[in-house]
Amino acid sequence: MSQAPERGIQSLCEKRAGSFRSPVSSWHFLRTLPLTMILLSPAQRVPAQSPLTFFEVGKKWNYDQNSTAAPTLNPFIPYLFTGITGLASNRTATSITLRLPPGWVSNLVQIPGQPMEYDVAYHTTDLATFNSTVPAGSYQFDVSATTSNQLVNVNFPSSFAQPSAPHLTNYSAAQLVDPAKPFSLGWDTFTGGGTTDYVFVVVGGIWFSTPYGATNALNGLTRGVTVPAGTLQPGSNYQSSVSFYHLVGTVNPSYAAEAFVATTTQFTLVTTAASSPPELTNASWSAGRFGFDVASASNQVVTIISNTNVNTASTNWPVLLTTNSPGPSFHITDPRSTTNKTFYYRARNGP
Repeated sequence: MSQAPERGIQSLCEKRAGSFRSPVSSWHFLRTLPLTMILLSPAQRVPAQSPLTFFEVGKKWNYDQNSTAAPTLNPFIPYLFTGITGLASNRTATSITLRLPPGWVSNLVQIPGQPMEYDVAYHTTDLATFNSTVPAGSYQFDVSATTSNQLVNVNFPSSFAQPSAPHLTNYSAAQLVDPAKPFSLGWDTFTGGGTTDYVFVVVGGIWFSTPYGATNALNGLTRGVTVPAGTLQPGSNYQSSVSFYHLVGTVNPSYAAEAFVATTTQFTLVTTAASSPPELTNASWSAGRFGFDVASASNQVVTIISNTNVNTASTNWPVLLTTNSPGPSFHITDPRSTTNKTFYYRARNGP
């Protein structure tokens, strides 16, 4: 059994008894979630409930976008490899190893808090070293257990082409997101992407695009996605990412397996501070009509509702006006007041 050289897979992160543990926080966003789970049925995707053991190998390039310009390679972990095993819910393992195409063998480490998942990772800043350490070819997982062992080969195709780096087309807008409104995030074309490829979006670890294989999952032709209103908190920064994937996988009665190549662009999505509610002031009569001022933030969408019965639920009040505030305040006049002298008014931010 040959072990990976120090320049190779042992340069991963932490060397512990010949195995290589993924740091919990330093590259959390650069790490890829086990995509093999998305090949399974919804009930099978929960590791603690999965009747199948899954195996995955993947190579990913990581980029950062900090302006409207093209993204740049992440200086710390530009090239990342991961090997992952998720045990079926009815089995345990005494050890799991991964043999790389060059012949090197590394132990997979059990993930704290996720007892069914084991993984190993490798990263470097040198592309030539990366490609020679984790080349295309057969990756052999060896699961050792008290009652049964399992050998599974996952082929990483030489035909895989590295996806283009996702480039946000509305980066500036992503720095001024109103969390009370839906936000549409866009990106340039996934070069070489097709309907069998996959795009995955993460916003702050709290919102994720649809998993691969599910209805409305983002394929390689997709150019954007919408984050629903109310998902994000005002005045917050969210470390986010868009990833392009080429992948191949298989599911059989014994296990599920997958290989992928991906490119991820990280960026920070920023939400605006919560807007103060609009205020109705300076009520007055002029030329036989009733009017008032509305104090609001400039360019804030404001809706004025009115009703003749103050006890009616406000959700049933008719809309008098929806507009963008042209400045810190604006004046409106109700033409109905010439004939009806009893109206109650309320204002809210948004439509």
